Amino acid sequence: MNARSSPRVGLYVYALTSIAALNSMNLGFDIGVFPDAALRVQEEWGLSDAQLETLVGVLELAAICGAASAHVVNDRKGRRATFVASCCAFILGVGGMCFSTSYGELFAFRVCTGIGVGVGFSVDPVYIAEIAPPHHRGELVTWSEVAVNLGIVTGFVAAYALGSWRLMLACGLPAPCLLTALTLTVMPESPKWLMAHGRLEEAKRVLERLRLEQPPSAEPQGSWRDLWRAKRALGLALFVAVSQQVMAEQVLLYYQPQILRAMNLPRARIFAARLAMGLLKTICAVISGRCLDSRGRRVLLLIGIAAMGASLSGIALCFALDAQVGVVVLIWLYMCAFSLGIGPICWLYASEILPFQCRAKGMALATCANKLTSFVISSTFLTWAHAMPGTFSGYFAVFAVVAVVVWLLVLRHLPETKNKSLDEIQSEFSYSSRPADDDDDPEPTFNPVATTKYSQLEMVALPETTTTAAAVADEGGRATRSSSSSSREKEEEDDEEEGSSHPRRGKKKAEDIDELHDNVDDDDDDDDDDGAHTTDATPLECPSPRRRKKLAVGC
Repeated sequence: MNARSSPRVGLYVYALTSIAALNSMNLGFDIGVFPDAALRVQEEWGLSDAQLETLVGVLELAAICGAASAHVVNDRKGRRATFVASCCAFILGVGGMCFSTSYGELFAFRVCTGIGVGVGFSVDPVYIAEIAPPHHRGELVTWSEVAVNLGIVTGFVAAYALGSWRLMLACGLPAPCLLTALTLTVMPESPKWLMAHGRLEEAKRVLERLRLEQPPSAEPQGSWRDLWRAKRALGLALFVAVSQQVMAEQVLLYYQPQILRAMNLPRARIFAARLAMGLLKTICAVISGRCLDSRGRRVLLLIGIAAMGASLSGIALCFALDAQVGVVVLIWLYMCAFSLGIGPICWLYASEILPFQCRAKGMALATCANKLTSFVISSTFLTWAHAMPGTFSGYFAVFAVVAVVVWLLVLRHLPETKNKSLDEIQSEFSYSSRPADDDDDPEPTFNPVATTKYSQLEMVALPETTTTAAAVADEGGRATRSSSSSSREKEEEDDEEEGSSHPRRGKKKAEDIDELHDNVDDDDDDDDDDGAHTTDATPLECPSPRRRKKLAVGC
């Protein structure tokens, strides 16, 4: 079934997705407004390039800490509590930066903002993936990327319209405040999380409101060892998370004002170029969401990464030739390719392939890897660019080669996941929610005929087979009588030997065993008279002579 023929998504699911996507808008606004605000701070406080790089990059480093601790709240308290924690950290950080009076204070509150960003990025795609129908999950999870781009555009407008960097940053407060209020009043808990914690009635009510076709399986929360057992899924999630940032996307966002200023462009043209880029990114993210469930993840990833690599090569060439218009146009093309491919697909893919019982832990690791890569690249851009030949030309040429490597790895290793439920993807990756230990014995399969016929002797566990009912009826009686007669002869010999030393005891045991055998044979004759058995069980086998001797003694 494709996305077009699948049931329509209800307005309730769209409303919850919109609320969850507001969390991503916080990061987008910071990306859009902070480059201009940081330049104003540098001019006002006389900061060096190293201090500016540190101030920009520390957000990503702090996001690693937030992501690393997010799984604790995510697993124990739920998705809603994680949303609230993310918003509180972001509100505290942004509010503190607005009133900072020194570089140290600004740095500290920037760290707090980064923690909120890391926690938010660990829960956004997870929550949306768990409430979305399988055939619309690709479209809905990409709403986070659309929200990031809307936040970027809002940040561009605020940076251009406002003259004070404090007012620029203050414009980022309404979104997290609104999200906190909606989370506490409107947003329900994830049904998968509720089922995993035994709150089945609440999960049932949420599923009814979401109108999901099939309920998610209830699975317990897993440990770090369980996550390691799913090492293939974890490796792919880490790979796509690193690949999103390893091709210098954050550099072209955070340092675009410096790059365009180095080309001697006026402020109005710089704003126009950035605003056009933000709008194009948003449009491409929407297009990506509409195509993910019909065209698939792999196709868009390969197209997007190929276009990114070509754009990086063109940017390097245009810098070498001092072609200003070419640089601006190719940056637009690069950002469009990013929003069409790996931008939204990164978090969608990671949230799909990770097993539910340790998905929060896996997303935390993926976010840490993503933000660590972004921190290393964004906090060293100016240093690396000036150290390479041709300045910006040599820098972007290196990342064009990296894009080729990423494209080849995606082509080789990433499977398709479109139009599959999360449980189907989990089954495809061959990991179970509770892996059995190697020394665990398999559970026996009980034969209903055996439990009826030999209830006086023992509840016998027999292996299942595909023997037909007619074969059971035809062979069951003969096999049982043959086994009974041969076993009785051997039993009598053993009893004679034992009775020689204990005459009374041997005689008593022999009488009990004969009585039990008579009961069994009578049951066999009754079955033969009634006709064929109607069960699929195997031909019955008598218990071993020694076992029957022990049971007889017990009687």
